[in-house]
Amino acid sequence: MESEKLKIHNELRPYEEYKETDLLWIDHIPKHWNMIRNKNVMKVQKEIVGENHSKYTLLSLTKRGIIPRDLENAKGKFPKDFEAYQVVNPNNIVLCLFDMDETPRTVGLSSMKGMITGSYNVFKIENINEKYLYYYYLSLDNSKKLRALYTGLRKVIHIDTFLRTKMPNPPMKEQIKIVKYLDYKLSKISKFIKAKKKIIDLLKQEKKVFINEIIIGKLKIENGECKVRYKSEMKQSHIQWVKEIPKHWIKCKLKHLGSFKSGDCITSSQIDIEGKYPVYGGNGLRGYFNKYTHDGDYLLIGRQGALCGNVHLVKGRLWASEHAVVVTTNSNVDVNWAKYLIETMNLNQYSQSAAQPGLAIERIINIYTILPPIEEQKKIVEYIKRVIDKIDKSILHINKEISLITEYGIRLISDVVTGKVDVRNISIDEANYEIEDEAINNERK
Repeated sequence: MESEKLKIHNELRPYEEYKETDLLWIDHIPKHWNMIRNKNVMKVQKEIVGENHSKYTLLSLTKRGIIPRDLENAKGKFPKDFEAYQVVNPNNIVLCLFDMDETPRTVGLSSMKGMITGSYNVFKIENINEKYLYYYYLSLDNSKKLRALYTGLRKVIHIDTFLRTKMPNPPMKEQIKIVKYLDYKLSKISKFIKAKKKIIDLLKQEKKVFINEIIIGKLKIENGECKVRYKSEMKQSHIQWVKEIPKHWIKCKLKHLGSFKSGDCITSSQIDIEGKYPVYGGNGLRGYFNKYTHDGDYLLIGRQGALCGNVHLVKGRLWASEHAVVVTTNSNVDVNWAKYLIETMNLNQYSQSAAQPGLAIERIINIYTILPPIEEQKKIVEYIKRVIDKIDKSILHINKEISLITEYGIRLISDVVTGKVDVRNISIDEANYEIEDEAINNERK
């Protein structure tokens, strides 16, 4: 991909002549391009679905483009009814002209018929290539360049102001060429990103499998190396979640690893965004308070919600809330090893009540588990840290690659649609790519 990036960079050249514009976000455009007002190519379309809303697919404007929503398995907030929603047709442009800095994506090009919230503006596009116009406003949205048009605390662009605003208008053949070029390049970048994400998923799975196998004793540390234990070194565990364990390991209940107690009550009003001591709930840091309940090294297990069973290692002075189970390990238990063990046990599977899943301390402390000698626990922890450090560094490197190519794609869109580079004579292998909406922009933010 590095050679591909170099090729992309080297093949692009500026136009021979430019002229100035009166836009705040574009200084120059190619001399033969025109400037037009949005109202000349974008016609406001406001068709309310009314009582016919059940006949339309619900659409949503997202970082992945305009996508259908599943009402049967939907997440998020929905209105009581959809009668105030409006019709969206294929090739319509949808814009969110309010809360523009806070909205992850403010422009979309619809590929389907459906309905969308009446708060957005829907436009029928005339006398300009819809995809070129979409790419142009996508480039402005990526860098929030329309800030000069905002009014009020909600950062609104009034529709009249927007329609009066000018935009570049290349010749139609050039617009088509620009769209094909961007579709092609963004498709290649998207494939690169997908391949890299697949590698990340494999690395994460490799890390999970390794930790599981070394924690349950399938692997052993010998002379600083990790080896598979022989069958003769193992025994039946008679534990539900692990079949065999090393012969010299002990079977015991969780409560024999240390004390398991609920944290202390604290109200949301008592928690600040800054303070002397951190306040931890079941899912991590919640804020700060001027008092503490614990001082030392502890494990916190989430008690409630879909993520109950989560394990966090915390150190120092802190307040542990009632939503966490505080684990104080015994002297023969390494707290870092205990964290890996409890994560491997997946306590979430022991939660009760579907409406609000929760862990009962009395139940989890009586679950059977395993206990190696303390010296072996420490060796296991040391080796795990060494291995996952290498894996995490690989993941970090790949994420940096994804970030760099994502930013490159964003810059490429801007440079091409504003005429900073000339793609008219660039050959495109049209048989070797697939168009993927939001190929780049859903990686950002």
